[in-house]
Amino acid sequence: MIFENELLGKTWLKDPVNNYSCTYAQLFAGAALLATRVKELQIERDKPGLMLIKDSKNCMPALLGCWMAGIVPAVYSPHAAETVYEELINEFSFDFIITDFEREDKTSGPVNIFFQGIETAVATSFTETCELSLEMDKIALLLFSSGTSGKQKCIPLSFNNLLSNINAFANRLGLSNESSFLCGSPLWHAHGLYNSFMTSFFLHASVIYSGAFSLLNINQLFGEIAGKEKLVFHITPSMIPILLMYAKKNTQTALPSFYKVICGTSFLDMGKKQELETVYQVKLLQQYGMSESLFMTINDAYPAEKPLSVGQALEKVQLEICNETGVLENGETGSIRVKSDSCYGSYYGRVSDNDAFKNGYFYTGDIGYFDKDLSLFITGREKDLIKKGGFSISADSVTALIKAIAGVEDAYTIGMNDPLVGEEIYSFYIADMSVDEPAIKAALKKNLAANFIPKRIFRVDSFAKTDSGKIIKAEVETLLKGLLK
Repeated sequence: MIFENELLGKTWLKDPVNNYSCTYAQLFAGAALLATRVKELQIERDKPGLMLIKDSKNCMPALLGCWMAGIVPAVYSPHAAETVYEELINEFSFDFIITDFEREDKTSGPVNIFFQGIETAVATSFTETCELSLEMDKIALLLFSSGTSGKQKCIPLSFNNLLSNINAFANRLGLSNESSFLCGSPLWHAHGLYNSFMTSFFLHASVIYSGAFSLLNINQLFGEIAGKEKLVFHITPSMIPILLMYAKKNTQTALPSFYKVICGTSFLDMGKKQELETVYQVKLLQQYGMSESLFMTINDAYPAEKPLSVGQALEKVQLEICNETGVLENGETGSIRVKSDSCYGSYYGRVSDNDAFKNGYFYTGDIGYFDKDLSLFITGREKDLIKKGGFSISADSVTALIKAIAGVEDAYTIGMNDPLVGEEIYSFYIADMSVDEPAIKAALKKNLAANFIPKRIFRVDSFAKTDSGKIIKAEVETLLKGLLK
């Protein structure tokens, strides 16, 4: 992969809040610093290690430096406890730790590599041309699952996985080196790191980032993106209230014009979706993806006609709905499995996790169906199916009905083992004081059979969530067990 003079002088990263910008030449210079240090420490090629980066401008240089040195970075949150790092090091035999901050070293074994940061690099040697050699079948990086419902899994992705998916997604949506990506997610999750940072890098495009998207930085971010063409914004459902609040408070300021706004990671409220589309005059495109398989679908063909769909499969992505007997017909609901060039085909390290990979397919754990146009609809998670009295219902479907009640801000539903009915249904909600448990049950009776009405519905002030905005199921289960004592 050759980076010529014209590209090396192009701005790759712009941070309007911290008044920082970085060219491709500076990006490579920062990466070269790390690659040189790795070689000085004589770390063997293909060895894996933790990458813990706090300063966002150092994230891509550190990743690129690992690639230049031929080692494998396992990207993880820099805000975890030392005990978490120790567990990961022991379980996955990581050989090094790369950080851009001083940390209390309680570990033994792995080499500690302190990355001084991109600002210490001199870019003069990278102003004419730069070649990045990549072995396509080699592991490019390791990511970790969110761990919302169990122990985190370590997910390998090869360079071929990354580039085949980026190219398929870019071709589908018309993305190119003229695109700009607005990023608002943490960079130790695929939603921020892959969707925006790595995609922009491999497309030779630009990215705008000032940390997690919030009311504190939205003014400066929107000032920076004003007038940009082909602006792509990957959002999560939790960002929609921020976007709507900004629009209401800034009636005198023109709202930015987006080329594509793409939403994923969790349940999307249809009312909020429609409100966002009306206010910003843009179609919100739902996508379906996972760290294990990257992007699988995008709803660009029928965003208005099928707002509940996550769209149709990307090129070279084979999606099927199946059950124990085989592949199901369109309209039939079952388990979703995928075969794709963007899926590595196994987890890293823990062999017991590999049950999700069978005969070249990755079994996503999601439930859904295809309509006649091969548009995919997600109806729930297999693990979130609540089996009560011989019948099953998706916890997500109950949650969606509660969220649709006026005054409810957020909700979550889980099942709990019950000696009489197998599993009992319980829900939690956040709402103003006009909404109480009897009101919610009355509303649910209009759409649910009596046996699927939650036994109890508890008001809470907040939910424990991951950095990407997903409610942590284990925390809700612990809360419920305490309430039922």
